[in-house]
Amino acid sequence: MELKQKVIRIQITVFCMIILAAVGYLSYFIFSDTLKAPPPNSKMGNLFIAKQRKDIQSLEKTTNINACKILYENILLSLKEDKINSFIDNEQYNSLNKELHFAYTEQFIALADKYFEQSEWKSNNFVSKIITEIKRNGFVEQNTPIWNSLTGFENNIACYNEMQKCIIEIYAITNNLRNYIPLDKIFDKKNEKQSLLKRNCMKNKGIENELISSYKKLEEQAKSNAKLTITTTTDFDFDASGGSKTITINTNVPSSSWNFSGVYRWLSISKSGSSLTVKCEANPDVTERTDKFNIKVSFDKFETAWEKDFVTINIKQEGKVQNITGNIEKIWVDHNVSQSGQYGMKIHAKFSVGRMLNKQGKCVAWFYYSDGTKLKDQNGKYKTSDGQVSTSEDFKPSFDNSTYNDFIIFMPYGELHLAKGKHNLKFDIGIFDHNSKQIAISEYVYFDANQP
Repeated sequence: MELKQKVIRIQITVFCMIILAAVGYLSYFIFSDTLKAPPPNSKMGNLFIAKQRKDIQSLEKTTNINACKILYENILLSLKEDKINSFIDNEQYNSLNKELHFAYTEQFIALADKYFEQSEWKSNNFVSKIITEIKRNGFVEQNTPIWNSLTGFENNIACYNEMQKCIIEIYAITNNLRNYIPLDKIFDKKNEKQSLLKRNCMKNKGIENELISSYKKLEEQAKSNAKLTITTTTDFDFDASGGSKTITINTNVPSSSWNFSGVYRWLSISKSGSSLTVKCEANPDVTERTDKFNIKVSFDKFETAWEKDFVTINIKQEGKVQNITGNIEKIWVDHNVSQSGQYGMKIHAKFSVGRMLNKQGKCVAWFYYSDGTKLKDQNGKYKTSDGQVSTSEDFKPSFDNSTYNDFIIFMPYGELHLAKGKHNLKFDIGIFDHNSKQIAISEYVYFDANQP
């Protein structure tokens, strides 16, 4: 009996142990989920996920790059804390992190696009840093539209920095301009400016305008500093036979940047080093001719081609010299005539001259004894250069061929310087052109003079 009871107790004990084991095992499945993070799609997990996605969507409401970056960093920190606290698992974390990154990247691109449209922007290092961080995260694949947008911003920043450097160099050249024009440097900067503008960095309009303005100031300064003078007169006269003359140029611009305007039918102009040679052909016409040309500075490599006349050279050439003619037709005398308080003789002459229009000539009378001995002057009033007694009057024809029917020359008797007594005398008349060349001479005219 005791044995039977002992067996029954053992069986009951085993059964209880089995029941306890079953209960423990079942309790494990029932209560183990409450000791760990909510599984995916659980009610608790969905609450955390919904909150994070709501925060991610709030990125779209940020209005500047700084606010966008701060919110992104806060959400990322919150995601990491949720993962540490096992509110979300790795798969959920990675999924949310990817959503966060793409939302942040898209909003950054939108804000940066507006940011670069401002007239000026200087925080390019800050923007560059964000772009570098976004690319390093590894979520954006290369050659995708988002990647290309970021690369475009990097190009804008690089172009911006190069423009700033170019502007600084342009202003340095401008400030150093004094009495010279470093055209090579100016043209190099023009090429650099054009190259930068051709990169079409559409977000850099403010700095592009500053670049254009700085180069414009440089060109204006260069133009205002241009100088050119000549060491000789600006009026050059040639005789009818022509000839050549040299003009020396003093300038602070290169030889290639100054020149002369025009070449004329009867002039030829050649340039050599710092001088011009002007050659004038013989004038085949009897009339005088004139012309002129300008010495100028021009810069065709500037933004807008520029040219300025600095010196005007005037050329005048005499007409062809023709033989001037003269002819004395008749001479007659009025004696014992009073003129200006003096007694003397009026010599009348009829003569003609040819090709002396507006040229001053002279009619001269020389006095001799009848034997041809020259009367000598004693007071220097009526005489020739060699001291012979003479008198003269000037004339200036108003026509190319002119005739003087009664041209008068007065000779005071007292200026003959005669000794007392009667004297047999004679005179002749000569006509001279404007070059003091004798073109006519008369026969001798005899007369008597008494000196009391």
